[in-house]
Amino acid sequence: MPAIARFYPAIFSAIALLGCVLPFGTGGAGPGEANLLDFPSAMSQLGKLSSIFNPSDSSVSTGTASLIASLVYIVPVLAIVIIVLNFRGTVEKTLQLFTAIAWLLAIFFVPYFAILSLINSNPLLRGLSDLSGGAQLQGNFGIGGWLIFMAAVGLSLASIGILKFEAVGKRA
Repeated sequence: MPAIARFYPAIFSAIALLGCVLPFGTGGAGPGEANLLDFPSAMSQLGKLSSIFNPSDSSVSTGTASLIASLVYIVPVLAIVIIVLNFRGTVEKTLQLFTAIAWLLAIFFVPYFAILSLINSNPLLRGLSDLSGGAQLQGNFGIGGWLIFMAAVGLSLASIGILKFEAVGKRA
């Protein structure tokens, strides 16, 4: 196994960190693009906006949507933990696999459930959602999401020992 293979967890974690700050979602790559770490703030703003649509209902709570959205912070936190443990030489294979699964859940399901929670917190939004077919799981999550996805796949393959590079032209 080449010496670089020892640093696969740190390399894939650095790629995931890069994915956190690159555009997440559809649209161009302009300076106004939101990244994964902007998602909780956006959900909080949408929650404030949704209360305008139904000011008479004081029971509307959008805090759950913001709480669910804040789970995306697990991506950079686990990436930093993996990097630190990798350079200390104490990173475990099970932690790498758990991290890869958590990253995949964060980019696929956290936005979906946060938006679903926001829609269900407001009767008007719920009615509009019913007209449009409801909240749907989307696969368009920009370059940032794709980098996190590829880092999660690479980290999981490295943790179970499938990802190996052999020297080209080396004979036994």
